Amino acid sequence: MSLKVENLEHNMAKLTIEVSAEEFEEAIKHAYVKNKNKINIHGSVKEKLHRL
Repeated sequence: MSLKVENLEHNMAKLTIEVSAEEFEEAIKHAYVKNKNKINIHGSVKEKLHRL
């Protein structure tokens, strides 16, 4: 992972972050597992069963 910070005017900064595809995929999986019980997809089977 690499990080580059560029200072801009008016107390602003630009961050450039580079990560490998493997690191990114692992982070996405971790975020999904952590939040999967909070996610509700409209029209999903669980929602259809709830309406019966």
